[in-house]
Amino acid sequence: MRSIKFVQDFNFIINEVFQEIRGEKLVESYLKNNPVASSPLALLAIGKASVSMARGAAKQLNEPPQRTLVITKYKHYDGNLELPNLQVVESGHPIPDAMSLQAGQEVIELCNWLKQKCLDNPSNDNWLLCLISGGTSALVEKLKPGISLEELQSVNLQLLSSGEDIANMNLQRKQMSLLKNGGLANQLDIPTKALYLSDVPTNDPAVIGSGVLKSPHKPQISHEILADNAYARHQAQRIATELGYSVVLHPKLLENSVEESATEMLGAMRQDSGKLHIWGGEPVIKLPDNPGIGGRNQHLALLMAKHLAGKSPACFASIGTDGSDGMTEYAGAIVDNHTSGKITNLEQEIERANSMEALIQANANIMTGASGSNLMDIMLGYCEVDQ
Repeated sequence: MRSIKFVQDFNFIINEVFQEIRGEKLVESYLKNNPVASSPLALLAIGKASVSMARGAAKQLNEPPQRTLVITKYKHYDGNLELPNLQVVESGHPIPDAMSLQAGQEVIELCNWLKQKCLDNPSNDNWLLCLISGGTSALVEKLKPGISLEELQSVNLQLLSSGEDIANMNLQRKQMSLLKNGGLANQLDIPTKALYLSDVPTNDPAVIGSGVLKSPHKPQISHEILADNAYARHQAQRIATELGYSVVLHPKLLENSVEESATEMLGAMRQDSGKLHIWGGEPVIKLPDNPGIGGRNQHLALLMAKHLAGKSPACFASIGTDGSDGMTEYAGAIVDNHTSGKITNLEQEIERANSMEALIQANANIMTGASGSNLMDIMLGYCEVDQ
């Protein structure tokens, strides 16, 4: 069946894209092309891609930093990071937990250490390297007085199930935090270079990681975006073209509901059938009461499996570039025109937002493991003429 070939090709494209967007590769390339005169006093890396990004920095710095603090999601540190005086903190995501508060305390202690080092040994060569990727908002936190961890977790749970976009979510998170909205930046008096992998539509450092390093009062902090969703989409376009596909690259990020996104993508695939379509973004899902298990990528794939059901070859994939979808162990899913026929009670599973378990029936879930990146989601779609 031709649909099997498309599933295989989509898997290949996704795997190749993941190789190109690794934080390690992007940071190493940036520092190679923009060499620094001296190594930083300290390296601070926060986010789901922090371990990979720190590994890339370690490859290019002439001398290792005196201290390195890496904060990442549980099970995202593989032990493969060779730096002296290394401290790794794993904490909760997408819901912050007690270790997120511990990570916040470690960050404050690092800032205090930097202040003392600069007082003891003033030098124009003193600087800090920060590596920031998506997930920072949940992984590190210091709460304003009077706000409890339980309150923080409750607000985050409500936001995640509300269908709010990331910018609005971060606005509410900032109101509870001493680190967000430039709070961390205001702790720094040392020249700082901040390198980002962007998981937000605007690529604005004031939004990435809830703006922990963006403060109007700290002009000594420079900000550089290494890669964003457009970069991931262009890599997918290049790889698909090399496979022989005629490609339609959609420039607009998908930010509306998963239902609206599915309708939009289906229309584009039918209008330009026989071509491989590439999208990016983060469609939002509003969860029902007592939802099942899944994430926005799996839910979107499940909707598309329903729409693409039929005899003509068709294939669709939706994948989180960080390697995780919601609170599941999967990155997303790849479905074809036969997937829906393998799922019992498809409509009920969609209504319950029980996408993970539904797609397991069809062996359609994709597990990549932690990707070392975080550039929002990418979607691939293909259908024949009569879909």
